[in-house]
Amino acid sequence: MEIQVDAVPTAVHASTHPQHTPETFKPLLSKLISSPSSFSRSDAVLAFEHLLDPTSTYPSQIGSFLTALHLSGREADDDVLAGGAEVLRRHAILVDVPPEQAASGKDRVVVDIVGTGGDGHDTYNVSTTAAIVAAGAGARVYKHGNRASTSSSGSADLLMALGCPLSPPRASSQQQQQPPFRFLLAPHHHPLLAPLAPIRRSIPHRSIFNLLGPLVNPSRPAAIVLGVARPELGATFARALAKDETMQRAWVVCGF
Repeated sequence: MEIQVDAVPTAVHASTHPQHTPETFKPLLSKLISSPSSFSRSDAVLAFEHLLDPTSTYPSQIGSFLTALHLSGREADDDVLAGGAEVLRRHAILVDVPPEQAASGKDRVVVDIVGTGGDGHDTYNVSTTAAIVAAGAGARVYKHGNRASTSSSGSADLLMALGCPLSPPRASSQQQQQPPFRFLLAPHHHPLLAPLAPIRRSIPHRSIFNLLGPLVNPSRPAAIVLGVARPELGATFARALAKDETMQRAWVVCGF
């Protein structure tokens, strides 16, 4: 089975909002701290638009925002996740998905198999293994992933250990048969998150960005199998996925 690993993007989406400033971010941060239960999806959308523009917030504000989301539990709220995912998808470098038809004549949809990570069991990379098996069985898998964050091996680490370099994809025409498995390295498709990395590393806890990864695949898959680290996250992700207008089918699973 052939595997294609996408790497270098061809363009970077601009994210400059002159109307967004540290002063306009203050009321959002204040609302989250003083009344977290009233922090809505529209508030999350506006907050993330600020976060993705380095001129719109101070590092201290970003750290406070991520910590407030974490301590209040709002980082695991489906409205907040859906709002953040909406912004990240809007500013992502999207992947061109050429149409394909199965032998039956039906369109072959793109699927993703992904997990939130963070279960603390330090297992092998289940989602990547399952994605490769599914592709070998005939599924069309565009897997979105990254290097390890909380475990010893992320999806990118596993693929590189198997000898798959993170090199640019080969040029191919729309008519050429595409490989059944493509890997999309998250930093290459979400470059506006790069300035936030030092701040995320400076706080002593996981943040909402660890949960957003499974919701922001730049190929915009029509179907997904999403594994969550804790059973109580299942309903949250099911509701967040239901708010993604391109998602047709989803399974949310937990092995513990």
